[in-house]
Amino acid sequence: IEPGAELKAAAVEAAARNLSLQLIDRDVGITFRRILQGLSWWDRMKLIAGLAGGLFASDEVSEDDIERLKEGDMLESSFGEFARDTPSLYATLIDERDQYMAAKLRERTDGAKHVLAVVGAGHLKGMARYLADEQRLPAAITEALAHVEKKRDIPWITLALMLVISGGVVWGFAEGGADLGRDLLLQWAAWTGGLAGLGALLARGHLLSILAAAISAPLKPFRPGLPPGMFSALAEVHLRKPAYPDFLALRDDAQTLGGWYRNRVCRVVLVFLLTNLGSMFGVWISGAQIVRKLLG
Repeated sequence: IEPGAELKAAAVEAAARNLSLQLIDRDVGITFRRILQGLSWWDRMKLIAGLAGGLFASDEVSEDDIERLKEGDMLESSFGEFARDTPSLYATLIDERDQYMAAKLRERTDGAKHVLAVVGAGHLKGMARYLADEQRLPAAITEALAHVEKKRDIPWITLALMLVISGGVVWGFAEGGADLGRDLLLQWAAWTGGLAGLGALLARGHLLSILAAAISAPLKPFRPGLPPGMFSALAEVHLRKPAYPDFLALRDDAQTLGGWYRNRVCRVVLVFLLTNLGSMFGVWISGAQIVRKLLG
């Protein structure tokens, strides 16, 4: 089915019958952040590999396979294996959302005589269990399951590298005079900005996206937590907004090089990745050049 077809069907029917429509699933951003918060580094790599494999997979699913997927026992068996492989991922992606949606149903439909809830088949058994057995207040459950612990990850390697390069430029001004200091700054700006802009250009980004990459990359020491690809990608998504057909064609387009450039969603990702890749090469090359000049 099309992505979101079940939600669309529920919304259309609710509008046609003049019924109240309630969205009960947890925000995908919260789910994603809680997933990353609970996974180890190795589990994160497995998740990324699985998502990438699913994006590029082109296996055909027969009608018989679809019918079997509707059977609860097969679903439970599949998720049971999933849980054994990565329990924390299963808990956040499936079980927590079962609890959350069941609590939202109790909270938003209190006193209603008839309620139709449209959910994914994989959530049916878990939600039924929580609707029948859960005794806690719905608000307490949803508040707890929507909480994301704020962690301050310090990029020590990046900070150390930026400190060395910045210190080298300052030392160049102090010991070699304005000419040497200016030369070191120009090398830094040329390599980092030039290669970041080249990356955005290779991704066929908009002219202003390329400009955003070239300007933001040399300023990296002042914002170590924000990669230049973020600025070029934000410019790209603003200037060339992805449309609904881009999301529908995402899986097919991601399987070909031409599709990555044709699909606006893919191209935003491409601009982000190639800008950061160019900036990374620029940092190391300019850093080596600065050290060589200072030692020479």
